[in-house]
Amino acid sequence: MQIIALITDRPKNDFYSSAVKGRLLSAVADAQFFEISERMPMHQVETAAFMLKYLYMNFPENTIFIIGIKSEATNDHPIVIIEKNKRFFIGADSGLFSLALDYADKLLVVNPELYRTNTMFLELSLFPELAAAISSTGFPEHLGTAAKTLNKCSQFLPVVENNAISGKIIYIDAYKNAITNIDKKLFEETGKGRRFEITIQTNRNKITTINTSYSQSSLGDLLAIFNHINLLEIATYESPAAELLSLNLSSAVRVLFFNEVPKTDNPNLF
Repeated sequence: MQIIALITDRPKNDFYSSAVKGRLLSAVADAQFFEISERMPMHQVETAAFMLKYLYMNFPENTIFIIGIKSEATNDHPIVIIEKNKRFFIGADSGLFSLALDYADKLLVVNPELYRTNTMFLELSLFPELAAAISSTGFPEHLGTAAKTLNKCSQFLPVVENNAISGKIIYIDAYKNAITNIDKKLFEETGKGRRFEITIQTNRNKITTINTSYSQSSLGDLLAIFNHINLLEIATYESPAAELLSLNLSSAVRVLFFNEVPKTDNPNLF
């Protein structure tokens, strides 16, 4: 059985999604599909990278991940096959993979002659054949040219300047908690224990403490917490924060640190 995980911004029952799955079954007869992204917003590279980064290691070794977001090949964003931690990835090297994987154990730029005559819908015309090659032979070095580094997309990363971190919302979960692209390590390295203020989209929404659990706040209170994957999350206790604050993907989140020396080791923690 070959597990194939699909990350796409097409609806699950969309005509195109069904065509891709049919072609994959024709190419890989024992394929078992897992759709990671039924509710993926369209064209959101950050959200797709977030999901891939924090989910892929939960899948068995030899799983093939097909990325159908911004999958059109260009000279700057060629189609690549990646092996990382004994999992395989197929998609355009648009910057998504560097966000999700940091680096590749093996990286292959697929020979463009394999898709030069049909570049519009590569999830259908090319990716199934690449998946079949991986399933039957492992990393298919014969299909392209080895490379060393993934394309970077710095515009998707939080920005540190002076005494502030500027980030954004990259995922809104089923509880309407808003997850940012600011991780705990960056927060602590930039803040160095200083007092801080988190502004969420507007100056009306400010937080000056970090919870260690949701229940430390009262019902409906706005809170910030580092979640189980150490990303800064904006929530309201047992209430839908994203709806109440009108947050969406790419809503701005800014952390400002103040220069005075705190009086205790962790003045901002409960």
